[in-house]
Amino acid sequence: MDGSQGAFIVNTGALEIIGARLDATPGAKSDFRPFLLTTFAGATQVSRSVIADLGSPAFPESSGLAFTHQQFSTSGTASMLRDNVFRNGVGVAVTASNRLDVIGNRFVDGSKTAVLVKAARDVRIADNIVSQRTGTHGIKVTDSSSQIDILHNVIIDSPGNGILVDGGATDVRISRNLVGKSRLAGVSVAGSACVAITSNFVIANGSRGIAMRSVLRGKVEDNHLIANGSAGLAISGQSDHAALLVSRNIFKDNRFGLSGARLGELSLSANDFERQLPRIADGEFSANLGELLEFVASSKPGEFKLASTTSEGGELSQFSAVDLARCVAKKRA
Repeated sequence: MDGSQGAFIVNTGALEIIGARLDATPGAKSDFRPFLLTTFAGATQVSRSVIADLGSPAFPESSGLAFTHQQFSTSGTASMLRDNVFRNGVGVAVTASNRLDVIGNRFVDGSKTAVLVKAARDVRIADNIVSQRTGTHGIKVTDSSSQIDILHNVIIDSPGNGILVDGGATDVRISRNLVGKSRLAGVSVAGSACVAITSNFVIANGSRGIAMRSVLRGKVEDNHLIANGSAGLAISGQSDHAALLVSRNIFKDNRFGLSGARLGELSLSANDFERQLPRIADGEFSANLGELLEFVASSKPGEFKLASTTSEGGELSQFSAVDLARCVAKKRA
């Protein structure tokens, strides 16, 4: 596509790109690069292709490959991105859309977030490799997105957070990813609900391994938290009844194992701190360190529970009432 002429593609039908290359011609305008936007009843399926030099950073809709306003699409075909290479572009943005698979792709040298999910539902991001030293985050989920799976990805060298979930997102599963060497946190979750972070390797991130702030009904389970620059797990800003379960995680060589302020309602169970000694706790956890170590050493079954009274309630206005009610009901069932 000719960037010097302001070229772009808007797809409202069925578009397939298979084993091809889609890029911009040299000499594109400095403030504009071509992009492919799929909207309304459109569906785009891209496989085994190279997507290079596409996307303008001003709006999500002008990302290299963008999907928007598809909630009410009657198309029987879902959009899908599989086994592609995205290079030197703005990446993929899914805004106000339903049903998209982003599977087996490689994102290299992007200038923004590799995969942005905003006000979207039923999105699966799996088996991708994200390796970009520029841009912002590896994967970001925000603006009341719901039913999002982030599975089996490798995210290395993110200049921001490896994975960021915020803005009232609900029902997000982050599982079996390798997240390493992010400048900020490996996995950061804020202002979200029903988020399960399970079986990930979170290694050598510049700040925290996993950060949980103002999360309703969260779970951090079976993760390896290793050599992170701050706490392996940091918890803050929890409301009084924001239940959070932390179980069967392995902490090793982080600056601290646990760090917290305003912990809310917290349960710890069967976590391994043996290779984290002596730097196990910081913040509010320090006051309970003796009891926690005694509980761990006793090998007692059950949970070690902490509760701190907070002066703040959870901000619920950012959530979709329907999605929040559904995810909370599902967790209780």
